[in-house]
Amino acid sequence: MMPKEKVLYKNLLLYLILFLFMTILPVFGQNEEEDEETRILRSMNLEEILNTSVSVASQTPLSIREAPGMISVITRKDIEHSGAFDLMEVLSLLVPGFSFGQSEFGPIGLTLRGIWTFEGKVQLLIDGVEMNEEAYTSILFGHHYLTDIIQRIEIIRGPGSVIYGGYASLGVINIITRDYAEEETNFISVGYGKMFDRQERFSTAFGWGKNISDLKINLTGYTTNGALSNKSIGVYFPSTPGQKMDVPLEMQNTFLNLTSSYNNFGLNFSLDRYKLNVGIPVSFTTYNLTTTYENQLFSDFGIKAKVMLTNQSPWDLMSKSPILLPTGLVDTSYANTKSFFKIVPSVQFNWQITKNVNQLIGFEYRGIKVTSKPIPGYLELPMLFREVDHISGISAYSQFLLQFVPGNITIGGRYEYNDIFGDAFVPRLAFTKIMDNFHFKLMYSQSYRTPAGRYYSPELEPEKGRHFEVEFGYRIGYKHNFVINLYDYHFTDLITVKRDSLLSATSYSNSSAIGTRGIDFEYKYSDDALQLGVNAAYYFIFDNNVKSYIVPLKENVTLGASPFRLNFFCTFIFSDWITISPSL
Repeated sequence: MMPKEKVLYKNLLLYLILFLFMTILPVFGQNEEEDEETRILRSMNLEEILNTSVSVASQTPLSIREAPGMISVITRKDIEHSGAFDLMEVLSLLVPGFSFGQSEFGPIGLTLRGIWTFEGKVQLLIDGVEMNEEAYTSILFGHHYLTDIIQRIEIIRGPGSVIYGGYASLGVINIITRDYAEEETNFISVGYGKMFDRQERFSTAFGWGKNISDLKINLTGYTTNGALSNKSIGVYFPSTPGQKMDVPLEMQNTFLNLTSSYNNFGLNFSLDRYKLNVGIPVSFTTYNLTTTYENQLFSDFGIKAKVMLTNQSPWDLMSKSPILLPTGLVDTSYANTKSFFKIVPSVQFNWQITKNVNQLIGFEYRGIKVTSKPIPGYLELPMLFREVDHISGISAYSQFLLQFVPGNITIGGRYEYNDIFGDAFVPRLAFTKIMDNFHFKLMYSQSYRTPAGRYYSPELEPEKGRHFEVEFGYRIGYKHNFVINLYDYHFTDLITVKRDSLLSATSYSNSSAIGTRGIDFEYKYSDDALQLGVNAAYYFIFDNNVKSYIVPLKENVTLGASPFRLNFFCTFIFSDWITISPSL
């Protein structure tokens, strides 16, 4: 046996012993006077809250207050009252700590709590399906994911790597689309937006649903085109040194989502085509087919199996770009035609061991193949490590929820093995406590991420993070709710993308460290005539060794992300069909 294999089996044995140890942890007593509904709500683990049970949790503050994470739930009513057009506008107004900035070629990316997440630190799900593009594992914002088709948004503001893997080291955004079969209605909408000097957008959206005996079908979609700004965007690398090129940031997006279910089986097909043009047209196309099987095999034991097939063509572009240098005309025409095929089968077991102990166990395989079709006369943007055009890995995770009178304890861990980067284990520990109107959470976790997309390279080190979080909450009746979050995150071997000039290739690099600390605050009030909310967020960066993130003379902030953000929104409800909702 090779030395690497010995280490792998040794680590596998160690993690197996850890999982077995967690399984035989003692069972603590719980207040027997709880009614059945409260007991069920208290038994929800994070996975249930964020996927199948949030419809209950969003209506009952208890589960959200007790869940082991900093969780925000945005309902359909919240979205309608906000007047938000797309996902970016919802997050900007209704959730603390979110900022947005522009990346190369025009895509808008997310900064969360002072950390730029465009290189794969937040995971986006739509009806449980991964939507991150695979080349950089980024999420694209700006007239993308229109609110017309959204029923609810569930957000973890903090690490979710134990359950969701490496894309979730800073957060998870889960979108649930509208269920028109259940609502027994269909809809079509047309939207138009105008800036002072140009059209902002023209959009159409639709939703259709049907119940046929045990078969339920939903089809939603939209198309939109317009501009993301009324200003011109400066091109990063103009064709002639010293030349100034300002072009409008134009976009088009088409999205279709088909979901169906029959008894315990589910099928989802989605198409997402997003195009941008800032002088160089670039497009992102994703086809996804996901099948699921979910069943409660016994009264205390359930299973959920899923197979996800994805074909993506992200950052698809062609640029005919001769550059005039002092030495003469240089042809720098280049193209990117890479496609990614991804297969992800997974299975998850949920076992209610006793009334007070719940265990979640999951296994996942992930395989990704990269192909390209070079275009004659254009340089195909290279892989960082040419010998690697595919990557695969396995992962297993376990999470326990132990309930007893002093409070709830969540213990979890995730093991991953990657055929290029080896293995890793990340733990998670949380304590939550509710005392009448007051609740408290104390959480610690680690995260782990490997390079992805075009940039697989054994020369890079995986990125690691450790995360401390504290939450205090207090509610007054069912009208007032206050929540304060404190956090301390620190990453080592941070994976960042660098590009020095048009004549140099984009590449990944490891930066030694970066950290962020800060505080979030939320207040919400609700009654029959008035709903209002205030949220504020403050962060500061420490131990910043990422050169491209450093702001001169202000090294404790991130470029493009204000260290302090304050949002105010309210809705005056005059009737079921007339409301006024100012925001600031």
